[in-house]
Amino acid sequence: MSSRIADATLETFSTSWRAGWRGQRRYAMLTSLLGDPGRFVAYGTDGFIAFRVEGSWRADLARFVARMAIDGVELIPPPHTALVFAPDQLTFPDALTVQGCFDARMGQAAA
Repeated sequence: MSSRIADATLETFSTSWRAGWRGQRRYAMLTSLLGDPGRFVAYGTDGFIAFRVEGSWRADLARFVARMAIDGVELIPPPHTALVFAPDQLTFPDALTVQGCFDARMGQAAA
């Protein structure tokens, strides 16, 4: 399994969903699904694995956040807001921006 979120398969959140954590430093970021504002895509990594999971803001958010708290995950905020999106961009922020945030956070934690 890769630690790059671009390599992670998009999963659907459910009560039985679990991240396959292997490392101790665990980070996740919630993003908005641009094609459906009622849904989110959460990205996460521990430096060993990465995940992308989609859920409903209304039905799944509280359970997802509770799962992250149980797993000892630090939820990090998106880096900025944008007024214009690329035509093929699926989430805000996009996956590469999220990866950059995770890489920076992992580097800070290692220092």
